[in-house]
Amino acid sequence: MKVGGIVIGRDEIDFMNRSTLAIFEVLERAWASIDCALIDMKIEFGVSDGEIMLADVIDSDSWRLWPSNDKRHMKDKQVYRDLKTVTSEALETVKKNFQWVAEKLDLLMPPPKALVSVS
Repeated sequence: MKVGGIVIGRDEIDFMNRSTLAIFEVLERAWASIDCALIDMKIEFGVSDGEIMLADVIDSDSWRLWPSNDKRHMKDKQVYRDLKTVTSEALETVKKNFQWVAEKLDLLMPPPKALVSVS
């Protein structure tokens, strides 16, 4: 298969597999540090200037998160997908879940402590 001017062969697939695993493991450890299990996620790759690169955002639409490793408390888009009927209450729950994720992301990415002065 050829994509973006390069042939996607065994080496390229191996690179994407290793990258996916590394990205997942870093994010899994980060979420675990605040007592939340990263269950799975999707990652999309693309080709730019002949190089394979991550071509997708990694956000609340990309993963399944279970606080305290408990599926009953899932904070991902699956809550919306599982709805039998879309109600304003159900949409409020989805909104609260996404707000929860945003708040937790602030814990994973604290503001920098370094100061820089350029004269």
